[in-house]
Amino acid sequence: MVGSIENGQWVNGNLADVPRPPLPTFRREVTMSTPDNGISITHALEPHDWSNEETAAYEAAIEAVNGAVGAYSARIAAEEAKPRPDQAVIQEARAAQTRLAREREALRSSDRQQIAEARQHYAQLAREVREGTA
Repeated sequence: MVGSIENGQWVNGNLADVPRPPLPTFRREVTMSTPDNGISITHALEPHDWSNEETAAYEAAIEAVNGAVGAYSARIAAEEAKPRPDQAVIQEARAAQTRLAREREALRSSDRQQIAEARQHYAQLAREVREGTA
């Protein structure tokens, strides 16, 4: 069927007898949570001003953790590609990924020392995992 959608309606269809698929609906009502409805916690967050340097450092720390997670993914893929994969290696790598996800969630953008240490630690961990020394 040749045609197009204009203003939510099919137009220019050259096969009148062919059923037209339903149009997708992309609208939905969004309501903002209020502090007292038990859903939103944003009202309880402390204000925090980020400098460009703090923002970049935090993002780099997150990416360092993600790099380590990716290194474990590569280890899992390499092990699974073997004729006889060692399930212990795979389980250990998956457990490490889970641990790293929790550690990533624990990073606090306002803790400069934690962020600096995380950038160094996780970048080193990713290298060690890729080299097979971790």
